[in-house]
Formats: sequence, structure tokens, C-alpha cells
Amino acid sequence: MPDAFQDRLGYSFRDPALLPRALTHPSWLQDHPGEVESNQRLEFLGDAVLQVILTEELFTLFPGEREGALSKRRAALAKGAFLARLARELGLPAALRLGASEEAGGGRDKAAALEDACERRPARAAREGRGRGKPQGPPAGESPAGARQRGAAL
Repeated sequence: MPDAFQDRLGYSFRDPALLPRALTHPSWLQDHPGEVESNQRLEFLGDAVLQVILTEELFTLFPGEREGALSKRRAALAKGAFLARLARELGLPAALRLGASEEAGGGRDKAAALEDACERRPARAAREGRGRGKPQGPPAGESPAGARQRGAAL
């Protein structure tokens, strides 16, 4: 599953421990006491990294637009509904590690859980050094539009 999931993301992680941690909901820890960390710290980092990525992309894409309009665009892209839809497109629901109680409560389909999971992807990349201080552009040979289309920039 991790390799197929990384293929869908278009990103291979240098630190293989980051991916399972990023997909581990806090409820998983209740059922698996040997696990010590959930995805909450990565979510915190990912939210900030996502804001930087969105800001830089919008700044570049809309050079004549004023701050207020750019802020509205960024808010729309960082909104829960958009991120939850993106998470579904990436196949995140199937990859999440949920505890039995969260699974029974429909946690795999909750928009908030999917939004949070989507925020963790930029955090994982940042933790690996791919974007410390400044987000990196799309992979060599890929246009910024192509990166946005497949969700790599988000």
C-alpha cells in the first residue's frame, strides 16, 4: 500500500517512517499502545506549509491581483471542502490508519479528517527538507500548471 500510495501522490519519501505517521489518526494510538505518535504534529506543520505554498503559487499566478483578492483565493483553496475533495482524489481515505471507534463512527469519510490528512502531505515534504524555508517548484520537466492539475503543489 505505501508504494502505490506514493505513486498516486507523485512523491517518494526518503524517510519511510513519515508516511505511516502522517496517516495515523490519534484514535489508532488507543488501539495500538506501542505506537507513540499520531499525525497531529505533522498536521500543525502542514497547515503552515500549505499556506506558504498556496500564497507563493497565487502570488505568481495572479501578478496584478491585490492582497484582498489573493487572500480570498487562498482561503477558498485552504477550505475544508476543497481539501477533503483533494484527499478523496488522492485516495487518502483508504490509506488512513484509524482506531476501531473512529472507523465505526465513519471517520474515514469525515471531511475534517480528510482535510487534516491533506494538510499533512506538505508537512511530510517539509520534514524531509524539500521546502525548508522556501517551497520547491514542480519536478523537473513539469509545468506549474501540470503540478497544480495533479495536486502536487497542494
